[in-house]
Amino acid sequence: MIEKIAYDERKMIEAYFNALCFVPAEEYRYHLVKQQSIGKEIKAHLVKLAKGEKILGLVKHLKSEIERQGPLPASYFKTESKVSWGYSPGLKVTTAALDYMWYSGMLMTHNRENGKRIYDLPERVLPEHIETKPSTKKEYQDFMLRKHFRTYHIGDLSFWRFGNMHLKKPERITLIEPLIRKGELLELEIEAAKNRYLIMKDDYEDLLAAEKYTPDNRVRFLAPLDNMTFNRDMIEDIFGFEYRWEVYAPKSKRKYGYYVMPILYKTDFIGRIDPKADRKSSALVFNLIQIEDGVKIANTLLKELASAAIRFAKFAGLEKVDIKKTSPQSLKSKLAKLV
Repeated sequence: MIEKIAYDERKMIEAYFNALCFVPAEEYRYHLVKQQSIGKEIKAHLVKLAKGEKILGLVKHLKSEIERQGPLPASYFKTESKVSWGYSPGLKVTTAALDYMWYSGMLMTHNRENGKRIYDLPERVLPEHIETKPSTKKEYQDFMLRKHFRTYHIGDLSFWRFGNMHLKKPERITLIEPLIRKGELLELEIEAAKNRYLIMKDDYEDLLAAEKYTPDNRVRFLAPLDNMTFNRDMIEDIFGFEYRWEVYAPKSKRKYGYYVMPILYKTDFIGRIDPKADRKSSALVFNLIQIEDGVKIANTLLKELASAAIRFAKFAGLEKVDIKKTSPQSLKSKLAKLV
C-alpha cells in the first residue's frame, strides 16, 4: 500500500525525519532544508576521509548518468574502489556518493526494487504542483516544531530531538516562548514529573477527554521506535518505567535482550519481551517475557499476554509461539498452556 502511494501516486516521498521514512510530498520544501543541512555535515566529514575527495568528485558524473539514462540503482555503477561509510564498511565509493547525493537532496528515491533504492532527479520524481523552493529558516522551524507536536503530542524540552532540529536547550526555549505567550502552546503539570512538558492548544480538549477514557484489557507489544516510546527519558519520568532498546548494546551489557520491546497493559507499562522470528520452524520465539515486580498476574492478564503473543506471531507470518524464558519463572508454564 505505501509503495503504491509513494512510487505510483507520488503522494509521499522518502525523506529523513527522525530516521528514514515516508512523508507527504507537499512537505518536500521543508525536508529539503533539513537534507541540505545534513549534506553539509556529510561533506565536512568526507573531506577528512582518505577517499572523501574521490566520493565528492563522482557527484557530477553520477548525476549526469542518471540524467541521461533515467532512474538507476547503485548496482549500475561498477567500481572496485571501496570506503568505510557509516554502518557499512567496504561500501563502493559510487554507492557512498549516491548516498551523499540522496541525503543532500540532489537525488530522490524513484522506487525500490528488492528493497534497494532506485535513484532519480527530484524534478522527475516530484509531481508538478509541488513547491521545490526551500523554505526559509523561520518557515522551517515553525513547520518542524508543529510536526513534532503532531507526531508526539507532548513536547519535552529536555529531549535532544525536540522540534526535530537538534537545537540546544536555550535555543528550544527561545523558539517556544513566543508560542506560549500567544497561547498556542500550553504547559502541563504532571505529578512527580521532573521535566517541563508542553502540548499544542489544539490537543487540550483531547487531553481533557482522556480523563474519561476507559482502556480495554488488550495487551500491546510496542515497537522500539513507536512514537510513544521514542523519548525513553520521558517514559521513565512520567510512567516510572525504564526502557532501553538494546539492539546496539554489546551482548555482555544487555539486560533484557537484543530486540527488547515494552509491554503496555491498559495505561501501564508492565514489562518487556525479547522476540525473535525463527523462520525455519515458523515460530515466534520469546527469549524473554518479563513482568515488572508488583504487577499482579491475574487470569485476565495471563490470557491477554497469550493472546498478544499469538497475534504477534500471526502478524509476523509465523504459525506458532515458543516461550524460552519468563520472569517470574512460574509464568512460563501458565502461558505455554494458552499459546
